[in-house]
Amino acid sequence: MGLFSTCTPSGFGLAVQQAEGVSFTTEQTDLTLQWGAPDPVSGFASVVGADSLTVVVHPDNPVTSLSLEALLSTYAGNLPAWDWDYLGQNPAPLTAYAYSPALDIQRIFTSAWSAAPSPLNSEVALVPGPAEMRAAVATDQSALGFLPHTWVDSSVKPIRIDPVPLSWQKQPVLAISSVEPQGAARAFLLCLQEEKKP
Repeated sequence: MGLFSTCTPSGFGLAVQQAEGVSFTTEQTDLTLQWGAPDPVSGFASVVGADSLTVVVHPDNPVTSLSLEALLSTYAGNLPAWDWDYLGQNPAPLTAYAYSPALDIQRIFTSAWSAAPSPLNSEVALVPGPAEMRAAVATDQSALGFLPHTWVDSSVKPIRIDPVPLSWQKQPVLAISSVEPQGAARAFLLCLQEEKKP
């Protein structure tokens, strides 16, 4: 958000909708930011960054890795009980967190299923966005969740997933519009791209 504020041209306001809802209609938005390329891309799209998906647990959880199969089985509800012990770890209870299917991060997560994504088990707790996911995992010692890598900080612990799906590795963050942006929207985009250069 700091970068967004920095890149907002003088004299213009910036309104951001971070999670699903009905705050803005398509006609009211100049740009839509999307993590991962839509299929197909229609209209104008410009890369403004990239991110990867990271699986996280509470810092006190001794778990350091999970197999992809065990992780996906957990979210599909294919465990005999909601307990880390069934993942070959420890006897602590397990709370799995996920997002609404409408969010980009949930779409990227479910892309790991080789066939059609399994529906999330009813035991999975849904959070509205990455800020709430990080807060939930940071305060719940039994938590299992996932974040965009740029959201990972010392309040949560990343764990290794084997193998890491290709779709979870660096994916572009795109600014999408029905037509090529002009004026303030163009200046905003150019600033974002300039600031994100290595």
